Amino acid sequence: MLLEILFGSQTGTAEDVSERFSCMARSTGLQCRVRSLDSITSIEDLGQYVLFVVATTGDGEEPDNMKQFWRFIMRKSLGMNPSILTHIHYALIGLGDSTYPKFNYVAKKLSKRLEQLGAKTICEKVLADEQHPHGTIFSR
Repeated sequence: MLLEILFGSQTGTAEDVSERFSCMARSTGLQCRVRSLDSITSIEDLGQYVLFVVATTGDGEEPDNMKQFWRFIMRKSLGMNPSILTHIHYALIGLGDSTYPKFNYVAKKLSKRLEQLGAKTICEKVLADEQHPHGTIFSR
């Protein structure tokens, strides 16, 4: 089994988190591949098991290295086939800052879109908050 870890990162934090998860997974014998979300240009590029690690930037915007994927996944023509991603099992980690009005907006919107297209969640999405008093704390 191959775990795809796909990240959308503006400052490098989501990429760093992705690499850390990859190291942990590999230590258990799991094969992993870490890539930027913009490396995905078709449905066929998505693996069966995917961990998405995405940051929200500015006023609820996707990171630069996710813009192409964002346009692809949000296409209305994909919405006509609600079973197009039924082969995908995914988990999602959002990285955000709760001082912004659109806290973890990209993660929330991506999760909703994946579900609309038939992808199955492995676990609840995790929304991390940079402003937590103990550092970045993951919460649902």
